[in-house]
Amino acid sequence: MNPIVRKLFTPHLSDTDLLLMMGEELPVAKKYSAEAHLERCFCCHARFEKMRDASLAVTEYCNEFTEPAPERERRQRELLVMRLDWLFRSVDLHPRPLQRKRILPRMTLPNMNPALATAIVLAFASVFCGSIWLLQTKPDITSNALLIRAETWDAKASGSVEGVVCQKVAIRMSSQQVYRTTYQDARNQRRPKLQKLSYDDEQLRGSLASAGVSWDAPLSATNYQEWHDHQRVRQDQIDRSGKGLLKLTTTIPDGVVAQQTLTVREADFHPTQRTVVFRDRQTIEIAEVDYQILPWNRIDYGLFEESDSSQTGRGIALRPTLVPKMPARLTAEQLDEAELSARLVLNHFHADTGEQILLERNPQGVVIKGLVETEGRKLELRRQLHSVPNATVSILSLEELKDNPESEVDVASAEITSAAALASPLETYFIAHKRSTAALSDLSQQMMDSAFTLDRESRAITDLIVRLGAEEKMTDLASATLSDLVFSHRERLFSALEAEQRLLDQVHAGAGPRLIAAPTRQSEPLVSVAGRNLALCKELTLGGRAPLRSADTILADLSASVSEVRASAHQTRLHLSNTTALSGKK
Repeated sequence: MNPIVRKLFTPHLSDTDLLLMMGEELPVAKKYSAEAHLERCFCCHARFEKMRDASLAVTEYCNEFTEPAPERERRQRELLVMRLDWLFRSVDLHPRPLQRKRILPRMTLPNMNPALATAIVLAFASVFCGSIWLLQTKPDITSNALLIRAETWDAKASGSVEGVVCQKVAIRMSSQQVYRTTYQDARNQRRPKLQKLSYDDEQLRGSLASAGVSWDAPLSATNYQEWHDHQRVRQDQIDRSGKGLLKLTTTIPDGVVAQQTLTVREADFHPTQRTVVFRDRQTIEIAEVDYQILPWNRIDYGLFEESDSSQTGRGIALRPTLVPKMPARLTAEQLDEAELSARLVLNHFHADTGEQILLERNPQGVVIKGLVETEGRKLELRRQLHSVPNATVSILSLEELKDNPESEVDVASAEITSAAALASPLETYFIAHKRSTAALSDLSQQMMDSAFTLDRESRAITDLIVRLGAEEKMTDLASATLSDLVFSHRERLFSALEAEQRLLDQVHAGAGPRLIAAPTRQSEPLVSVAGRNLALCKELTLGGRAPLRSADTILADLSASVSEVRASAHQTRLHLSNTTALSGKK
């Protein structure tokens, strides 16, 4: 037993200790221990009481036979009075602050059995040892160093051998579990073909894409690094997860994703698991089931796109030829899929709403070219468009043009026109109703932005349906992509309609009764009514040559055009046999 525990639980006190305790001659530490023992030991307490009774009896007996000494007691009292008088006079002459004696709190140990005391000591020892172990097992590595080493492992594993990287992963959600196998050329010379997915898998792919997770390489450290660097505000934490595993947890305060984790092996930093926690508490777990590098003769060649460099992997010797090889021509269905996929990527990243991006088709695929503001925006679009099959990206940035002024890029030219010298009908309308014109400039700009958005989205919807809306010639993938793309354009169109309606209500506020709107035109093309809406907004906010129409008349026509655009947009559907609503396409 521990010496301290044995000392606390001594069976009984000796007679010597009891006598010393009775005479107040026992040391302080031993006195506290003896008093605590007396409180819980009835036997020793009875002995102590018996000794104290005997001592009191002896004292009383001695007092009875001792002669009183009154003279001595009188002298002692006089001496005591003199000393007290001298003491009081000295205190009055030299007052000193009164110092209180600090009384230490008395420690009382609970009455417990040896087994309970041993359990408490062991519990404290376990907590102490556990805290020391946690401090020793804290990984001494930063998040950037972990990701760099994981990316280095990816590069070494894929570039050091020749073959196909075959990785099987399990993707788990609350209501779905998917096992899929990804294939990647170890030399990165051939790209895997775009596979047709089921509806559930397509939804899962979209959820992963919103979190920055690649469908073809969900456990890629490079992919995690790209998502990690795009988060302006983040908090990283590294812990040991299991034996020989390191887990990086990245938490962000806003956005669709609340937290992501990447687990790697501590020995070689090979990523084995990734977890995505969305803001709505939905969680997606991606875990590696199997990983191996297979030779080309064990892989189906149809999983990859054809390329000249891939023939070496099949063991076929390439022979030089003097006849130039003509580029392969794509079918109409392949061109439709490539164009729709590229437009959907541009739409999701809002590259078709104001940036100078053009998309052209040729027999070999589609070409996306244009000009963006920053180098980061250019790299982002190139990275997203890289996964689109049969697509060539040629996008430049303004920073790149400044560094290389000789670069050429085809961009749409903008013509700047001067504003009319006359006051606009909207300004005249505000002055006539004695309203402040301080915010008139912002109101006019917002109305023009909404009108331009209506015109742009209506043209995009009409162009997609007229050129690519033939149901009998489209593949399932192209049809699904077209539906998603048209739906996105329609949502933007309806948002612009709501914004323009709110602006019209703001103009009419406090202006008295409105004019009756013009009758709504039936069966008119969407492009035509959107173009008329844009012309009316220009007439209202910019004016024109004299004579000008009154603002009340223009506002009535503009309100009617908003209703016409909404009605025409609702009538426009995919795969229409009756193309009346689309006949006005320019």
